[in-house]
Amino acid sequence: MPFNGWMPAITAATVVPARSARNAAVLVGGCDGYPAGTTGELLGERDGCVVFAPDRPAEVARWAVPRAALLVPHALVVVAA
Repeated sequence: MPFNGWMPAITAATVVPARSARNAAVLVGGCDGYPAGTTGELLGERDGCVVFAPDRPAEVARWAVPRAALLVPHALVVVAA
């Protein structure tokens, strides 16, 4: 939004990258309180599992703790096309 006719330059530091389609994923089975069908993003691998970041971390079972990222076995995640 311009301020007094001046607009700041857009740099790499001010641009939020869009989620890559190749990183989008869906849980096909429940894991740590997140039900099958939960959408999110793959952040990498650790300890033989994938690191999954749910789009809506607060939408978790009442007994579970909301998480920004969780380790999920490969068999419970499918990469969304």
